Amino acid sequence: MHDGSDGDGGDTPLSSGKAITAFSFTAADNPQLGANLAGTVNEADGTILLAGPLDLDDVAGLKASFTTTGTQVSVGESPRRAG
Repeated sequence: MHDGSDGDGGDTPLSSGKAITAFSFTAADNPQLGANLAGTVNEADGTILLAGPLDLDDVAGLKASFTTTGTQVSVGESPRRAG
């Protein structure tokens, strides 16, 4: 797979070494939360576990903060930005 964005018109192979290294929902970006919720990233399992006092109504529309070793994170075909 190639992203074609190396700037000189050629194809650049995508890296297989990308990872999400940190994930959280901050109270500053999500006023419906009473406190920050930090996730535990398990790269081997491909999961992020969060625990905290969440009401189902609080979950919709949360803005995530994350750190990645890649240049872009996508959900399906939609690129995402932290915060």
